[in-house]
Amino acid sequence: MSESLTELRDRINRIDRDLVAALDERVRLAAQIGQTKARDGVPVFDPAREDDVLDRAEAAGDGSFPTHALRRIFREIISASISHQKQLVIGFLGPESTFTHQAARECFGSSVEFRAYRTIPEVFRAVERGAVDYGVAPVENSIQGSVFATLDSLVDADLRIIAERRLSIEHCLISREELSDIQRVYSKDQALGQCRDWLALNLPHAELIDATSTARAVEIAAGEKGSAAIAGALAAAEYDLPVLERGIQDVRNNYTRFLVLGRPESAPSVPQERARTALVLTISDAPGALQLALGPFAERGINLSRIESRPSRKKAWDYLFFIEFAGHEESPEVAEVLEKLRSICPLVKVLGSFPVADKLD
Repeated sequence: MSESLTELRDRINRIDRDLVAALDERVRLAAQIGQTKARDGVPVFDPAREDDVLDRAEAAGDGSFPTHALRRIFREIISASISHQKQLVIGFLGPESTFTHQAARECFGSSVEFRAYRTIPEVFRAVERGAVDYGVAPVENSIQGSVFATLDSLVDADLRIIAERRLSIEHCLISREELSDIQRVYSKDQALGQCRDWLALNLPHAELIDATSTARAVEIAAGEKGSAAIAGALAAAEYDLPVLERGIQDVRNNYTRFLVLGRPESAPSVPQERARTALVLTISDAPGALQLALGPFAERGINLSRIESRPSRKKAWDYLFFIEFAGHEESPEVAEVLEKLRSICPLVKVLGSFPVADKLD
């Protein structure tokens, strides 16, 4: 005979009590871990360990509970546990409700303090001077390419890449107006570029206006008749504006990669088999210099996942080369490559060895 509604609810109530008791015990254990970390000088934030916890939680289920929801729940459990060890302050490229804010929340959960900054260099400076524990900034988009302000700041700052986060970007058309009444569309220039075809097809006569951020675009649209904004759903909720259309970006697999930045002493250990290393170097002004610099990677079978040149801003026609590859800077083969590079390159700066972000949030 099937159970009554009251009986089923009673069973759920017992499960809820057990869940709360288990969470209380988990927080107490996390607090003890925090004391041990403080004693041993170990950073509180450990992205590799957190990814391991999320993967274990996902593997422990039988699939009945949605995987994405399970990972989000455990992200918040981890965030709450960390807050019992230390109240982290996270700086990010603001304002609030932008995709960078969303990426920061995906990475650290909601139990930390977030602090918005107007520019990427300001985020870097805040981390350097200790005003925040970690910073989050975009580094590249799969459609628009690299964020040069982040690359330039990586060269100048005495910081390390602690982790990366890849965020799937869904652009929304946000407005109180009907589609036919929209005369102006505000957004960040990159977002407008990523939605160019959709705008040409659906709003061919609308004026496209660059805003300082997607969140600022929504704020403008909220107070201006005949206006709309392109931004994420988080910004629409923040300003209580309707989402007219979702997923208006021209390329479906549009994602942005964000970096978590910290001071050198805040960099946790990373399992070598899960690490990616980023570095920047300059080469001599001589024929074959770039080939000479890349040769050691091939000789040791190290796969390059990214290489990009950027003007050094030191002198005309002088370039920096940003390189990322599989492996940890402390592994024997990578250490050999770095030793060789330092003997032939005027500048070699390791930007960090950090866990590879396999999953898109």
